[in-house]
Amino acid sequence: MFGYLRESKRLPTVLEAFADLRRENQRTALLVAGEFVSTDLERAVGPLMGGLILLLSHWRVSFLVLAVFAAAMTVAVAFAVPETLP
Repeated sequence: MFGYLRESKRLPTVLEAFADLRRENQRTALLVAGEFVSTDLERAVGPLMGGLILLLSHWRVSFLVLAVFAAAMTVAVAFAVPETLP
């Protein structure tokens, strides 16, 4: 699933269906890439994505995913935001 993530793409339904499919076949994969257009959708899908991480791996992996995301954002800000000191 690519592009702007809108309500019309029914992402929560896709995630729930993928979770059911994953229970039956461990070799399946789902790639979701895009930007949330709606903050309501973002808040609704967040717990489903967290649950999907738990379904696919151990609960400690969720902390690893957050740490990697935080490190990536730190590096991005360090290079993208110019220094303001004279």
